[in-house]
Amino acid sequence: MSRFRVGDNAINFFPMKDDILYDKELDDLLIIMQLPAFDETLICRISKGIKDSRGPTTQNHVCVVPRDDLVNGYITAREIFNELRRFDQENPTIEGEMPLFKVPISETKKDFTNIKRIISKASLESLVSRYMSSGKERMILFSEDMDSRARLELAFSLFDFIDISLSIVRLNLITGRPVKASMKKFNLIISSRNIKGPEVTDLRLIGLDLEEPIFPRVSGNDDIYEAINRLYKTCNQHVSKEIVTYSDHHEEADVMPNGETSGKEIPMVEEEPHKEAERQDGDFVPEILIRDQEPSKIDEILVGFKCGSDEPVRIVPGHLFVGGVSQKSGKTTTLEALLSRSDFHSIVFKTKPGESSFQNGNVLSPFISSKMDWFFIESLLESQLGESMKDVRITLITMTKGCENLESLADKFQSIVPESLSKSDSRQLLLLNAYFERLFSEIKNVNFSSKLELEKGINIMDISELSIELQSIIISSILNTILNKVNDTIIVIPEAWKFIPQSRRSPCKFAIEKISRQGAARRNFIWFDSQDMAGVDKSLLKNVTVWLLGRQTERNEIEHTLDQIPIGKSMKPKTEEIMKLEVGIFYVCDEKQVKKTYIMPSWMNEEEAKLIAVQKNH
Repeated sequence: MSRFRVGDNAINFFPMKDDILYDKELDDLLIIMQLPAFDETLICRISKGIKDSRGPTTQNHVCVVPRDDLVNGYITAREIFNELRRFDQENPTIEGEMPLFKVPISETKKDFTNIKRIISKASLESLVSRYMSSGKERMILFSEDMDSRARLELAFSLFDFIDISLSIVRLNLITGRPVKASMKKFNLIISSRNIKGPEVTDLRLIGLDLEEPIFPRVSGNDDIYEAINRLYKTCNQHVSKEIVTYSDHHEEADVMPNGETSGKEIPMVEEEPHKEAERQDGDFVPEILIRDQEPSKIDEILVGFKCGSDEPVRIVPGHLFVGGVSQKSGKTTTLEALLSRSDFHSIVFKTKPGESSFQNGNVLSPFISSKMDWFFIESLLESQLGESMKDVRITLITMTKGCENLESLADKFQSIVPESLSKSDSRQLLLLNAYFERLFSEIKNVNFSSKLELEKGINIMDISELSIELQSIIISSILNTILNKVNDTIIVIPEAWKFIPQSRRSPCKFAIEKISRQGAARRNFIWFDSQDMAGVDKSLLKNVTVWLLGRQTERNEIEHTLDQIPIGKSMKPKTEEIMKLEVGIFYVCDEKQVKKTYIMPSWMNEEEAKLIAVQKNH
């Protein structure tokens, strides 16, 4: 055990902020860190120490635990932490070498019956899905109603269930706010406060009371989701279906591990039976009709022919990026040609008024799914306003509960009488009403389809007359609908710089990310169309496997283009070569090839295309 003061060098080692060292919540701060090399787990308790002549102190007590003992169930993190607490309370002034303390061996199985009081099934499923899709994901679980003791209960239950029982990921967790220097050490942060700053941009926020999962289920892991179902069925046998009240004045206040009550009200989150069936395969998915569901038999797509020869250039279907100056490179003709030869279902969005591309195909009406969650609405508002919505997040979470679509959310806003709210809540409602007013009025004037009907080949949706916000909602809805229900589909994202901007969120960015990370398993691919790369979020381009790079005239974009061509610097084309590329000529790059290629248009036969390619030897 160690004692240190604010400002001492030791504080830099411990993941907490100076400004919360004297916070009442510091009494029980839990940190769990893994030592895989030694197959050990560190369980740490940080709390207030006794004052000395120089002022308040903070004490830190760490227990090193063989992981096998935790996995075998001989001891639990909760029991160790409770023993650390007891020891610290009984020995507040101890210094130097300390005797070993004993932790009783558990004679019963781990108890998860408290978990439903703190986190909903949908929130837990989202957390587990995210870790299974990428074990390196870093998450924040938050709730304004959760005090430090409730956070401890949640941390112990999640550690036992996710880390020990299911072995999904080795959790490094903290029940508080880490400082910037140690932020990346934790893949799970449980906090009742917003954590701000650039160091948290890659953290995923999950509320504790989601009514529907915000991340899709990971295919092939049904046993994990069945375990979650069993866990909540077990909870139902022990927990009342009424609201559970943690209060000093309530006769049935829950007793926490240290014998005290938490003093907060945390509502039970119940699953609605009819919604459970909708979520068996992940996110709620509305009606979708797929015509000609025969899988594509195409393993390679003919792009065109190598310049200066009649050598065919082919690509394996995958996530794709096509870039070049608009009207001078031939991006749209290229996309149309590849889609027509792919034998996939494809969806193309027309987003610019007067756009003359993609004249032939199945015409789709605008479509919005009925899935509704606060995370999506928050990103929608941030895209619309260009500013953070964190100040109204709690109100937004509350308002979106039970809403099936944007129209029902609009009705909910209008039905609330501001005079019935507190001054703070009334102000937030006024702000949200103002934000939504234009969007809601636009939605009511659009004739949306109740289902998505896709045919084999090119499907065209003209949303050019709609605002960028509504375009983003439509794109996001279609991507979420397709993710887990359709195979062999290509979705073209036009003007990628607009829908996946580099420095800010957009309503469809998260949906695009899900497809880019998980879609390949079902051969569902994103094809990005952008005249430049500088304004596009680079994190979403990491999964692109095929690059088609055409003419660029701006110096920075030329550099981006050259950087993306995976050959030695001496072999790369010169700057002036990129600037002088003709319409229909692209560098085709993937893991096996870099070829300057003449793209064969959809209306041209191969012999004609070969003759043209042979002549393009400059």
